[in-house]
Amino acid sequence: MKEKITLTYQIITLALVYFLSANFCNFMGIPNEFGTIIWPPSGISLAAMLILGPRALIGIFIGALCTNLSFIHNLLGDIHPLGIITALIESIAAILQVIIGAWLVRRLAHFPNSLGSEKQIMLFFLAGILSALISSTLSISTLTLTGQLDQNIALSHWIDWYIGDVIGIFIFTPLLLVWFYPTQAFIHRRAVVSVTIIATFLLTVGLVIYEFQEEDKRLELTFQKDVLSINAKIETQFFAHLNALKAIESFYAASLKVDRSEFKAFIAHLFNDFSGIQALGFDQLVLDKERPAFEKSIQGEGFRDFHITERDENKNLIPAAKRDSYIVVNFVEPMAKNKKVFGFDMMSDPTRESTLNQARDTGSITSTPKITLVQETGNQSGFLAFMPIYRNDVSHQTLEERRHALLGYAVAVFRVGDMINIALKDIVHENLRLRIIDENATLDDNVLFDSLPSLASYTAFSGQKKLLFNNTIISIGNRLWRIEVNATPDYLHTHNSLNALHNHTNNSWHILLIGLFITSLMGGLALVITGRKVSLEEIIKERTAALAKSEHNFRAMFENMPIGIVNVSMDGYFLDVNQSFCQFVGYSSQELAKLTFMEITPPEFIEQDITVYNRLINNEITEFTFEKKYRRKDGAEVWANASGRLIFNEDGSHQKFIAAIEDIDFIKKSQALLSESEQRFQLVADAAPVLIWLADTQT
Repeated sequence: MKEKITLTYQIITLALVYFLSANFCNFMGIPNEFGTIIWPPSGISLAAMLILGPRALIGIFIGALCTNLSFIHNLLGDIHPLGIITALIESIAAILQVIIGAWLVRRLAHFPNSLGSEKQIMLFFLAGILSALISSTLSISTLTLTGQLDQNIALSHWIDWYIGDVIGIFIFTPLLLVWFYPTQAFIHRRAVVSVTIIATFLLTVGLVIYEFQEEDKRLELTFQKDVLSINAKIETQFFAHLNALKAIESFYAASLKVDRSEFKAFIAHLFNDFSGIQALGFDQLVLDKERPAFEKSIQGEGFRDFHITERDENKNLIPAAKRDSYIVVNFVEPMAKNKKVFGFDMMSDPTRESTLNQARDTGSITSTPKITLVQETGNQSGFLAFMPIYRNDVSHQTLEERRHALLGYAVAVFRVGDMINIALKDIVHENLRLRIIDENATLDDNVLFDSLPSLASYTAFSGQKKLLFNNTIISIGNRLWRIEVNATPDYLHTHNSLNALHNHTNNSWHILLIGLFITSLMGGLALVITGRKVSLEEIIKERTAALAKSEHNFRAMFENMPIGIVNVSMDGYFLDVNQSFCQFVGYSSQELAKLTFMEITPPEFIEQDITVYNRLINNEITEFTFEKKYRRKDGAEVWANASGRLIFNEDGSHQKFIAAIEDIDFIKKSQALLSESEQRFQLVADAAPVLIWLADTQT
C-alpha cells in the first residue's frame, strides 16, 4: 500500500513539474509558435527516467499530454479531434525520446557513473543530441502532414524544437541527477554544479530579457513612426479639404451675386484638388415669407418639381413643414449624384440645425457629428462641414451682426472612409487597426471610422504580449476627433523579429542560444572539475591510508628493531630514537630529545666523533662505521658499533644523520676477559719449569 502511494505521488509530482516547466517556456518561446529555444521537460524527463526507471513514463506521458492540449487550446482557442490526436502523437514521441535517450546514456556514456571526466560528459551530451531528434522530428512531421503547420516554416520550427530539447537535456538532466540520483559520487558536487548552472542560466535570462526589451523598443519605435505617418496624412487630408470651404467663402466675398453656373464653374477645379470631397454646395438662408418666391425662381431655372423638403419618420422626402426660416440646399455639385439633397432643408434635422447655428455664431468652419448622408448607398459614416457666408454690405463682427448678416453656408460633404483611404493610399496600414472617434458625440454613436469593425475595441488584442496603442486628438470643424491606432497580431507578426519567419536572425535568439550553450558547457565543466576533485580526494585518501599503513609498519619495525636506530639533526640533537636505543643508554625518548650525541659520549671518544662529523659535513664521506662508547644515564659506559649515513634534502643540503647503534658491550667485555685469560696463561706457561706445548689432535 505504501509503495502504491509513493508511486502515485511520484507520478503526480513528475506530471506537475513537466507541465509547470513547459509553461515557463511561454516566456522564452515565440507567441503562437511550435517549439522554443529551451525545453526543460526534455531534461527533466530523461533525468526522471534515469532515476526512477520505467515507472516515470506514466508521469511523463500525463505531463506531456496536458501540456500539448493546453498549448493547442491557447493557440487555436479550441480543442478539436485533430488537435487531440496531435497531442497524443506528440506525447508518445516524448515518451519514445525518453526511452531511447535513457538507453543511449547507459549504452554510450556507460551510466551510472560519476560524470566526472571529459569522456563521460561528452558521451552523455552525445546521447542527448541523438535522442532529441525523435520528438522534434515526429511532432513537426505530424503537424506538417496534417496541415497544421505551413511547410515554408516547418524547418524553422523543427530547429527550435530540436535545439530546445537538446539544451533542456544539457542543462536540466545533470542538475537533477546530482541532486536526486542515489550515489555518493554526486553529494559533494551539488553546490558547485548547481550554482554554476543556475548562475549562468540566470545571467543568460537577464541578457535575453534586456534584449527582449530592446526588441520591444525597436518595435514600438517602428509603430510610432507608422502612427505619426498615419496621423499626419489624415490631419493633412482633412485640413486641406476643409480649405475648399474657405475658397468658396472668398469667392462669395469677391462677388456681388453668384448664380448656379458661376458656382459650378468655380468649384470645378476644387474637385480636382480635393478628390476626397463627395459634394460641395451652397445652402441658402430662406425666410418663410420668401419661400414661395424662392421655390418659384428655382422652378423657373428648369427644376419644375423643386420644393423645399425634409424627411419624414420613414426617411422619405416630403415638403418641408412651415417654420420661420430654412437653410436650403440650393447649389450642389456634382448635381447628378446629389439630386436627392437638392432643396433639402438642413434646419429640419436637429443635429444639423445645432451645427449650423454654431457655425453662424462663431463665423468659423463647423462640422456635424456622424451622420448618414442623404445620398449614402453604402454603410459609411459621413459628416458635413459648414462655412458661414455673410452679406458683403453689412458688418458681421459681433454675434448679433453675424446672425442678421447671414446669407447662407458653403457646405462640404465627406464620407469618412473614402477620406481615410485616399489619405493612406501610399502607406501600408492593413495590419493596423484605425478608428476615428468623435469625442464630442455620445459613446453609443461616436465611431466615425473603424478599419476592423468586427472587433469590439482595442482590448480584443489585450492578450498580446506587447500591446501597441496610440491616441491622437485633432480638431476638425470645432469638434475633437481622436485618431486611435493599435497594432494587430498580424502587425506584430510581420514587424517583430521574434517570429518564425526570421527569429533565427535576431539578437535575442542568438544571445539565448549562445547563453544556453554556454550554460550547458559550464555545467559540463563544473561536473568535470568537481569529478576530478572527488577522484583526487579518493586517490589522496587511498594514498594517505597506504602511507599511514606504511608509516605504521615502519614505526613498528623501527621500534622493534633489536639494535638502536637514531635520527640526529645537523647540530647533534636526537630527532628520533627507537626503544632499543633508549634501553641501551638508559634514557627515555623525551630525555634524549633534549640531548646531543656529544653529551652521552665519553671524553676519550669525542675527538673521534668530531672528526667523523667534520668529514661528513664537508662531504668527504657520506657513510661511517666505527666503534665507540656511550655513557648511560646511570654513568656506566657501554660499547657500541655505530654505522650510518648522511641524509640530504632535495636541494642537496644536509638534512640529518641516521645511524644504527649495535650493542657490542658484551662482545667487547668478553674479548677483554679472553685477552686477560690468555695473558695469565702465558705468564703461567712462561714461569713453569717444565716444557709446555699445544698439539693438534689430528696431527
